Amino acid sequence: MASDNDQDPEPEWLRKLPLRSEEIGFSPDELIECRGCGRWNAPNRPTCLYCGSGLEGVGITKFDIREPESWESGFNVVIVDAFEGDAERAAIELASLLHSERESLK
Repeated sequence: MASDNDQDPEPEWLRKLPLRSEEIGFSPDELIECRGCGRWNAPNRPTCLYCGSGLEGVGITKFDIREPESWESGFNVVIVDAFEGDAERAAIELASLLHSERESLK
């Protein structure tokens, strides 16, 4: 016979999971339509996710830097075009965007 715990639709461990403080994803009015294929893309993509065409007016100019949530224990990996192999120039650009030390980004 099943116990009352088996019938609980929301187990205790699920109730204790932390909630995110920010919205996930983009609202429909923030999406950008690709002129190549007509599909909608996130506003932070430089190229279309579906056909690879460049998206007009898109570019990463600002990062939303925030303190991690208490439950977040990971890290971010940032992949950028290294300006035709110029790692020094890429590190300088990233350092200015991330308010970080150039040497740590190389």
